[in-house]
Amino acid sequence: MKSSFEVQVLNSSGPTALGRGVGLDPMVYLLASKQVMQSLVERLVERQEIADLLARFCERIDEYDIDGVVELFTDDCTTDYGPGRGGAVHGRDAFRARLLSSQGAFRRTHHQLGQVRVELDGDSARSVAYVTADHELNDGQRETVRFQYRDRFTRQSVSWRIVERQALATVVDSDIPRERNWVPRRKPNGA
Repeated sequence: MKSSFEVQVLNSSGPTALGRGVGLDPMVYLLASKQVMQSLVERLVERQEIADLLARFCERIDEYDIDGVVELFTDDCTTDYGPGRGGAVHGRDAFRARLLSSQGAFRRTHHQLGQVRVELDGDSARSVAYVTADHELNDGQRETVRFQYRDRFTRQSVSWRIVERQALATVVDSDIPRERNWVPRRKPNGA
């Protein structure tokens, strides 16, 4: 919960308005507002670093840079792209092997990020990123998969890494049979 001071800082238009009603000396206010602004900027930078990491994943997977993709994950990562892709795998080596197998079946891919929601918690974070992936298989078949990456991150040294990824399908345009993990969806009323 935000303190009344933080609410005042975020919801007013200037130093005079901010100091009113909270009993702050103008100099104390200026110092405190600088700290609040620094904290907000740091959080925005962290969120952008995570969004950039997700974008690098899409770029590298589309370029078939498997080693570059694997670098974005921790040594002890867990990834689960669904039962049709081998289910959950643990560790970078197993993840790399899974990527070589699954991505090797594609002539081309295109991964497009949509909205990304990031929740920060110190040196940890979680995100839900919407992705549309177009796949052209080596035999010419095509599929479009829309899904969510549900990721957990950790900050290692000065950069973020993915600790855990679950890919959940939302809509699939494909005649290629494959078992998938799906985004849980409630039934509409009356159905």
